[in-house]
Amino acid sequence: MRDIKNWSDEEKEYIIENFGKLPIKTITQNLGEGVTENKVRSKAAHLRSKGRLSFKHRKIKWSDRSDPWVREILSKYGKKPTHKLAKKLGIKISTLWKGAQKLGIHFKGNSGKYTIGELAEFFHKDEKAVRRWKEYGLAISNYAKDGLTDCSVKKSQKKSTQKSFHALIDLDDLKKFIKSRPEAVRIDNLEEEIKQMLELDFQIPYQKKKVQCKVCPCFFWTDLYNDSPTCPKCGRKVSKWAIAYQ
Repeated sequence: MRDIKNWSDEEKEYIIENFGKLPIKTITQNLGEGVTENKVRSKAAHLRSKGRLSFKHRKIKWSDRSDPWVREILSKYGKKPTHKLAKKLGIKISTLWKGAQKLGIHFKGNSGKYTIGELAEFFHKDEKAVRRWKEYGLAISNYAKDGLTDCSVKKSQKKSTQKSFHALIDLDDLKKFIKSRPEAVRIDNLEEEIKQMLELDFQIPYQKKKVQCKVCPCFFWTDLYNDSPTCPKCGRKVSKWAIAYQ
């Protein structure tokens, strides 16, 4: 049998005053025993339909870490599914993602798998640059949806809502990629802690790479870690990705 809540006038006024200003969890706790988050949402929807509650997405002050919403995000992001956390706070998923970036927190992988954001942080590179590694051979082992730490989502599921998925890179696949594409990251400049954590304790046997200028066209040798090779014939910048090593 459905448990129907009889709301007092004081409880209704509390919801009207605080819904959209405080996290749902805080409102639920303050209303006491017998009140659940779903009941609060249902009552808020009813009050809104009656014209008694006008709810807009709250503008969060991300710089204020004492803000209850910011504290909730700091404690739950990456542990609770992002879509559920956004719904709980009454904000959009995109707002939550942007806020997490402003707060300097990232979704984290698990079980020997790392996200693009984590690798970018480890290697001091832009996330877009690391994401492009997929085009040059970095294998994606799986995808985790909406901040879930349980990486059970299949590759075939990620196409319809691609922005909702986090690519997960297996440690062995990362090492294989760096060995095959050593120009991607200069491992001898990494912090020892990062090298040990990612098991990047191997030596790169190459000093030079051969790159291609597609304008001339021509091929030329340059330093392995030259991120912006210049064609000696036409003076144009070419891709840093090599076609051969020595």
